Amino acid sequence: MTAETFKTDVTVSFGHCDPAEIVFYPNFFRWFDAAFHSFLESRGCGQKRLKHDLGTVGTGLIDVGATFRSPVTFGETLTLSLTIVEWTSRTVKITYEGHVGTRLAFTGHEVRGLFMAEEGGRLRAAPIEPFRQMLERGRG
Repeated sequence: MTAETFKTDVTVSFGHCDPAEIVFYPNFFRWFDAAFHSFLESRGCGQKRLKHDLGTVGTGLIDVGATFRSPVTFGETLTLSLTIVEWTSRTVKITYEGHVGTRLAFTGHEVRGLFMAEEGGRLRAAPIEPFRQMLERGRG
C-alpha cells in the first residue's frame, strides 16, 4: 500500500479544553483513535468486519506518542491527518499531524497490531498481512 493520507476535522468544544480554553492533551489521543477507526470504516474494514472476516478481536494499540507544537483552543477547527507509514509482519505504524489552518499543532504516531483470542482468553498478535490486504481491496 502506498502512503495515503486520510483527513478528518474536529471542531474544538469547551468540553475538550482545560480552564485556559486549551485542549486537554488526552483528547488528542482520543482523536487519533477516532480518526483511525473512521479511516477503517471508510475502507469497509471496521472492527466488526475484521472480527467477522478475520476472526480477530480487533486492532490493538502497542505504542503511542505525540509532540505538541502549538496550542489548540476552544472554537478552532483542527484538521487531523493520518498516514500509514510502515508495515511489519505483526504491526502497522500510523503517523498523525494536526493543523489549525496552516499552523502545525502536533505530530504523533501509533503502532497497532491485529489481535486474536487464544484458548483461555489471552490475546496474541496475529499476522497483519490479511488486514493490509483488506485495506488495499477497500481503497477507492
